[in-house]
Amino acid sequence: MQKTLIITLSISIAAAAACAHGVSRLVVAIVYDRDVDAHLKLAADSNSMELAEQQLSIAIDNLEDRGTMRYAEQDCFTSVLYDTPDEDVCFWLTNLNGARDSLLAMQESGPVDDLTESNQLIKIRETLLDHSQSGDSVTSPSGIHLYPNNAAWAAWGWLAWLAAIGLGVTVYVRAMMD
Repeated sequence: MQKTLIITLSISIAAAAACAHGVSRLVVAIVYDRDVDAHLKLAADSNSMELAEQQLSIAIDNLEDRGTMRYAEQDCFTSVLYDTPDEDVCFWLTNLNGARDSLLAMQESGPVDDLTESNQLIKIRETLLDHSQSGDSVTSPSGIHLYPNNAAWAAWGWLAWLAAIGLGVTVYVRAMMD
């Protein structure tokens, strides 16, 4: 009876750790979407250079607050095991800063005609959004919502799930032996 209680408690703790990992990742993704992605989408949808620059600046400021800019100087990829081009944080940040700088430069140069402003807004939209059959989405490296703590998140997830599976197999084997 005592062994069964200990095993059940162990499985419960491992399952709770795995569930906590999933829920925590979801919360981090929602916060990232609210603080960064939503502002990038608003910048892409803006109908004036001023509005686009405002939203782009908010997104970049929020990335700075998250430590993304500082950490990217050391490690430019969100990946844990191997690097792929779609995870290049430095390239993405360079594009974001370049888009904001070009908007600021045009605003400082004085009034521009409608065609020039429209072309600039199209350029910003193309920089900030990816287009696919399922619609437009904000361009960002995969796993950026967990960056710069991707390795810690991966370790937590793997350890929690391996513990849950290992304990589950242990309980099953013990049950079959009894």
